[in-house]
Amino acid sequence: MDLIRVLLVDEHPVLREGLRNLLRHIPDIEVVGETARLQEAVQLAERIRPEIVLMDAALPEPGGLDAT
Repeated sequence: MDLIRVLLVDEHPVLREGLRNLLRHIPDIEVVGETARLQEAVQLAERIRPEIVLMDAALPEPGGLDAT
């Protein structure tokens, strides 16, 4: 079975760490990248092509909602 590739985007390192630790216990999920910056998130998503992006909708301008 293929792994579900996830990109984490949140400006709070503690939240990203918590999500990463939670997701690593799910066998079919692999966290393939993480960042605190929106611009880097877009570049990572284009490069690594995750199936899921967990994005903080409240990121500073331009917001995570706009990027999504």
